[in-house]
Amino acid sequence: MSDISPFDQAANYSAIFAHNWHNPFEYFRRFIFIHNLLVSLTMTVYCFGALSNILIILVFWKDGFRSTSNISFFALAVADFLISTIWAVNLVSNHIDLRKPSDPVQNYIAIYVFPCAEAIYAIGSWITAIITWERLICIVYPLTVKLIFTRKLIICLINGAVVYEVAVMTTYFVGDYVRMNGYDEENVFIVYWKDGLHLTPYNITETAREDTTFVDEMVMVADLHQEDEVEDKGASNEDKNRHVSAKRRGKYHNMRPALWLAVRHSLRDREVGFDPRPSQTKDFKIGISS
Repeated sequence: MSDISPFDQAANYSAIFAHNWHNPFEYFRRFIFIHNLLVSLTMTVYCFGALSNILIILVFWKDGFRSTSNISFFALAVADFLISTIWAVNLVSNHIDLRKPSDPVQNYIAIYVFPCAEAIYAIGSWITAIITWERLICIVYPLTVKLIFTRKLIICLINGAVVYEVAVMTTYFVGDYVRMNGYDEENVFIVYWKDGLHLTPYNITETAREDTTFVDEMVMVADLHQEDEVEDKGASNEDKNRHVSAKRRGKYHNMRPALWLAVRHSLRDREVGFDPRPSQTKDFKIGISS
């Protein structure tokens, strides 16, 4: 009998996986059959769903949009077909490129395709809500439902959902472009400070180096204090630069971030090399601004 515990085995598997990420099939052969089976079942369901959505689109297109139900179900079929196609293509891409986990194509899919898929999914949810309310009013007020839900109203609601989601995605892509290109290698966060919105750059490389944890729509803002003045006599230029940087950052004590960042260790100042860790400042604490 071996004295190796399950925890030691898990650690060994993790080490093997970490050092052999270029060829996971060698160590995970037992999961390949299950993976292929799930991919095959998913693609089978997608084929049936895509065929039904195409038939629905053709039938309602040929029949015309004389009723509100035709318009709603036509729009829902289009949204469902698009979102299912995106997920199917992503699934096949992951299956084909399983040996290449660092494929840049996957990065583009994660950055650009997934948000579009989420927007289309949201549009489908809006359309489903419209159909649900129409069916509800049809049951409660069967004689006046045609007066309430007219063709113009249904078209306006669907177009409004599309415009809203497009606006949301536009702000996402514009913000992503600013973060990636506005400050070269800098990440840009939008913060509310005193009387308006401001862009503040932050280096993503330094963030990763400091073992920073990102949290969606929440941040812990570093509240830097350096109460004691740096004496001119005997103070090195590095200490003076640190003190000046701390004073410059003092104006951000009361800022109210609109986008938040969760920091585990410390923040860095690229310009003067300021590293506000507890060992280098008189008073360093991380708190949440309200």
